[in-house]
Amino acid sequence: MRLPLALLLCAALAAPASANITWNWSADRGAHAGQLVTDGNIPGFGAPAAGTYTVLDVSVTTSAFLPIGSVSNGTYQMPGAAFGTAGPYTITWSGSAVTSIDAGADAGVNGLVVGDADGTMWAILGADEFGGHAPTTWDFQSADGRYGFGDDLSVAPLPPPTPDIALVAPDGAALADPGSWDFGTVTTGTGSERVFTVSNGGAAALKQLSVTTDGGDFAVTQQPMSTVQPGGTTTFAITFAPSAGGARSGALHVTSNDPDESPFDVALAGTGAVDCVVSAWSAWSACCNGTQSRTRTVLVPAAYGGASCPTLAETQSCTVAAPVVTISAPAAGASVATGATVSLVATFTDAATATHTGTWSVGSTTAAATITEPAGATPGRATGTWTFASPGSYTIGLAIATSCGGRATASVTVTVADPVASFPATPVLDNFNRANGGLGANWIDEASAYSISTNQVRHNGTIARTEWGPAVFGADQEAYLTWTGITWSASEQGLILKSQGTSSAAGHIAVRYDAKNSRVGVYTLTPPGTWSNRGSIARVTLAQGDRFGARATRDGIVRVYQNGTLLGSVSVAGWAYAGSGGRIGLAWGNGSGTRADDFGGGTLPANAVFADDPAAPAAQATPPATEPAMVATPLALALSNPAPNPAHGRTTLLLALPHAADVEMSVLDVQGREVWREPARRFEPGRWPLAWDGSTARGAAPAGVYFARVRAGDATFLRRVAIVR
Repeated sequence: MRLPLALLLCAALAAPASANITWNWSADRGAHAGQLVTDGNIPGFGAPAAGTYTVLDVSVTTSAFLPIGSVSNGTYQMPGAAFGTAGPYTITWSGSAVTSIDAGADAGVNGLVVGDADGTMWAILGADEFGGHAPTTWDFQSADGRYGFGDDLSVAPLPPPTPDIALVAPDGAALADPGSWDFGTVTTGTGSERVFTVSNGGAAALKQLSVTTDGGDFAVTQQPMSTVQPGGTTTFAITFAPSAGGARSGALHVTSNDPDESPFDVALAGTGAVDCVVSAWSAWSACCNGTQSRTRTVLVPAAYGGASCPTLAETQSCTVAAPVVTISAPAAGASVATGATVSLVATFTDAATATHTGTWSVGSTTAAATITEPAGATPGRATGTWTFASPGSYTIGLAIATSCGGRATASVTVTVADPVASFPATPVLDNFNRANGGLGANWIDEASAYSISTNQVRHNGTIARTEWGPAVFGADQEAYLTWTGITWSASEQGLILKSQGTSSAAGHIAVRYDAKNSRVGVYTLTPPGTWSNRGSIARVTLAQGDRFGARATRDGIVRVYQNGTLLGSVSVAGWAYAGSGGRIGLAWGNGSGTRADDFGGGTLPANAVFADDPAAPAAQATPPATEPAMVATPLALALSNPAPNPAHGRTTLLLALPHAADVEMSVLDVQGREVWREPARRFEPGRWPLAWDGSTARGAAPAGVYFARVRAGDATFLRRVAIVR
């Protein structure tokens, strides 16, 4: 019995698959021939040509027919009543062949049915009730119930499923292989990351997925998953970081197990935009007329669509700084001789880059200053000259104005006085013209050691000091006497200045003549009993009839005179009472033959400028190497300021020399030119006066500012001195 069998499948069947049927037609097996086509329909009759035919997949539902190869491994049962047979039929399918068919009452049925969508054709593989069919034979029955036979019907699986890669750009557009993608414009020094999508449209897993780039401006910053299942997606990221401006290019390569699109190649492009780069701001300019500015420069200009340059200049309001002005000559408090032409010198600095004008003024009279502008670290200078016709106190002013609106002033006060022609400038206080006996009531302290003898003062031989009691003199004072007898071996025969009380023990200056060593020493006493040797003046020889005297001024300079001629000067500036006034008197010791007459002194005239005798011998400045060293060798090398200063002629500096050295003295003008020099001489340790007589090789030095330069060994000193005429 031949059965038209159609297979009803249960809902649990898996998704269908395709298979190939190899058909070898044999016409003698049936009176009627059928046609097996790919869509399962039978449009007509006729013997098909030998070849390979595919039974297409159909969706498997409860009412679907079973195409070959569409069922997963398992056992399936369907009721036979649907086909007019006993049934049910149970078919066991291994995935590629039927392993058993249990037809129930139709025990002869053994095979597999292939049917089309409308149940009008089927094929049974295996044996039926007619028997004798080999597993490779088949029976075919068409819609009219006729059937035929054929040989060598076999089932073969389709080739294995494959993946199919597709690539989607960041903007959602599908990319071809090969394809291209443009990142657009990105600023150099930055980066733009874009995300691409990979999808798998094939029937197998997309594996070994990897992304690479070439071209140094494009980099993979996120790799995709290495495996994508059919119908799945993954993403990867590419960053464009242009290393230079302009058009940049590279390539993207996606490799996988796709059989025909590995690598998937995409050309990459982009433009590197160059932003403008500027320098840091300069410092603010100097304030000028209430405004200052600053600038910056373009280091890299904008290009290829980069950001344009910011503002390159700025201004702001400000307050103009005033110049800093200092008058250096004449010095504040200086004494100037009546009729002298004085050099006016000032220096100034100014933060503003400006030009300057200056005006000198004395009282209500003004004169334009000569201006030298500042240059680098060198300050500017304002100079001029002024002649003072009358004595008095004068304020010298200087006003500096700048082209940027700044203004500054400075002033000094000087004293103009008629010079004293010679020493002394004060009267005799005691001529000792009285009866022999005590000194008298005007003398205090140790006056008993002195007496009047033949209208002179004499000494009894012991060390004693006596002061003139009636008056305390000012900070600028002098004392003097006339020698009528000198003891060659006396340790002390001299004068007292600036005694601080009614006793010399309260502190005083002692100016002592040492006849034995031909020098004058200057000493200070500081209570309760500290003596300090301040220096000596060498090669001094005094005789009977010589007027011996000294001046002590508030600047700490002690000047020593012989017959009105300056012998030299010594500084006591470090003494506590150097700027004070005090009494004057006598200080003698161990000299019974010492006598004097006409003791005088007092406060120097106010505003006086003392003209020291320019005829004082220059040799005083450079004692010979055989000259005995001064008392109390100094501990440190030092040079005092010149005294007097200003000077009409001779001025003296005191050199403290702790070690023997070659000493050279020269004088320079304000332009640095040497105008006077004394050759180097060897000096022994001690305190030595160095004098300049105010002359040059061309005669008397003109009024002005000069600099005394002293070289002692490796050391060089420079001291300013003003000459007034």
